[in-house]
Amino acid sequence: MDDIILRCARRHLKDEKNIKYVEKEIVKRTHGFDYPNFRQMLVKLLGLINVEKIEKKVKRKLPVSLEDLLGPLKKARDSEAHTHINKGVTRHINAPSVTFGQFPGIYKGLVEFDSVIIKTKF
Repeated sequence: MDDIILRCARRHLKDEKNIKYVEKEIVKRTHGFDYPNFRQMLVKLLGLINVEKIEKKVKRKLPVSLEDLLGPLKKARDSEAHTHINKGVTRHINAPSVTFGQFPGIYKGLVEFDSVIIKTKF
């Protein structure tokens, strides 16, 4: 079972990080020689193959990747999440206009993903 999944991953995935992901997170985390476990590996692998194809199509059409656009927002969010406000300490938080200014690029990226997903034959 593992060999089938790994061969398929090496044949169809182009990104080395995705191949390593299959090895570590899909194959090595699956135990048991039964159909439900094999099916679960297939579902994850085939989904990853399709996601990789979709990402490739989207990247061709966007000047900046969605990952690059969302990264700063996540970093800002994470720095404020689960923190306490200390008296006498001024925290730096971007103005709403800064975040709002990032929205058009993110929206365009999400619309492009939606468009590619709709056109993709699964």
